[in-house]
Order: sequence, then C-alpha cells, then structure tokens
Amino acid sequence: MKILSWNCQGLGSSPTIRALFNLLRQKHLDIVFLMETSLTQRKIDHLFQHSNFSQSFIVDPQ
Repeated sequence: MKILSWNCQGLGSSPTIRALFNLLRQKHLDIVFLMETSLTQRKIDHLFQHSNFSQSFIVDPQ
C-alpha cells in the first residue's frame, strides 16, 4: 500500500497542483492525505474529479 501525507501550502496554485498530479501518476498511490490546505470541500472535490480516487473525507478550514 502506498500512502502520501503532504502538508501542502499553496494547493490552489498551478505549480503545486501539477506536482500533486505528477506524484499521483508516477507513484500509483492508494491513499493521499493533504493537510493544512486552505481550500474548501468544493474546491478539493473539483481538484480530484480528474483523479482515480473514488472516495474522500474532507474537513473544511476554519
């Protein structure tokens, strides 16, 4: 099982999104844990629509 845990500041920026999707493609990850993002559930859902992940659990920032 391959897991990525990333404290990813700037997940809304294009370079960070590209880096994330490159990791997803190259490593064939089973679980991705993104922490301390400032993105809402709607934005994260939109981001992962183009990934192979079928389930997610998101906590909106406070």
